[in-house]
Amino acid sequence: MGAITRDRNGARIQIVGGFAIAALGALISFVNWIANGGIRYSSNSDVQSFAATFAVVTGVVAWWFLSQIVMSDVTPPLLARRALRWLMLEELCFAVASLAFVIEFRHLTFAWPLVGNVLVGLGALLSAAGFFSMMRTFQNGTSIPQSSDA
Repeated sequence: MGAITRDRNGARIQIVGGFAIAALGALISFVNWIANGGIRYSSNSDVQSFAATFAVVTGVVAWWFLSQIVMSDVTPPLLARRALRWLMLEELCFAVASLAFVIEFRHLTFAWPLVGNVLVGLGALLSAAGFFSMMRTFQNGTSIPQSSDA
């Protein structure tokens, strides 16, 4: 396995791992919300909470497959860099939004809702780092050499 392939595979693991951590945080927040009777407030907020939680979970599956496409040797390097740069920025904004909520309540003791937000924020930071790492592998028009063991 070449260095570029190894770097891209490591970046892919970071991206998918970050989304998985964020999904775990979203699930913890969702379960806590249900445990505290949140599902009884209104049907609109119930649908929003359920949809938002499982949107993050489906993101893990989507990025599992999408990161395989980005790793292919037919991906145009300039297009890949641009897309990965914007995805990295999106994840950084998501991390700021999640972690800003936690910082606002820093005087609180341990609480499950905060654990969920911290995991979502940390997962977003890990994914952003993965997008950055993947973006760097597309510098100077590099491509993945074809492997004979594929």
